[in-house]
Amino acid sequence: MDTTAIGWAVQRTGAGREKAGEPVDPHAGILFHARRGAHVEKGQPIATLYATREDMLAEPFALLKSAIALSATPPDPVPLVGRIFTRQNAEAHLRNAVR
Repeated sequence: MDTTAIGWAVQRTGAGREKAGEPVDPHAGILFHARRGAHVEKGQPIATLYATREDMLAEPFALLKSAIALSATPPDPVPLVGRIFTRQNAEAHLRNAVR
């Protein structure tokens, strides 16, 4: 799963903002029916997209479709915690961040 692309798909349904102050649609978003690594059968829904207008679904659908890879074998587990930030390494990270 490409979680960055999934985040953009959520945003494009109307459930997120591109800029501070923009409204958020509380009726929009994505409901996942299967977790990462779960066994799914052909035809079983993986997720449901919600938006207030049907014309707002095409872009998030395409983003979601490209963000999720299906395979015969489950993916390697990922650690629950990817990084721990302290004041020192957070400041270093911010100094070296790509802008």
